[in-house]
Amino acid sequence: MNNILTRHLREANEPYFKHMGFAMRFGIWGVISGVTAIIHSVFPFLFVTTSSGAFRRMTAMLVKR
Repeated sequence: MNNILTRHLREANEPYFKHMGFAMRFGIWGVISGVTAIIHSVFPFLFVTTSSGAFRRMTAMLVKR
């Protein structure tokens, strides 16, 4: 069977739940980074390094993968 779900999981060489966990963690870090960047844009004294730290963490997640 070559449907869109199984094809992507095969290409990623990961089972469903492992892939879901990675995508969920990556997405959560993206949301954290985005929200803190928006808050930082209005209040520059808040979350000074949070967004850049989250981006570094996301980059490390991709490199490790």
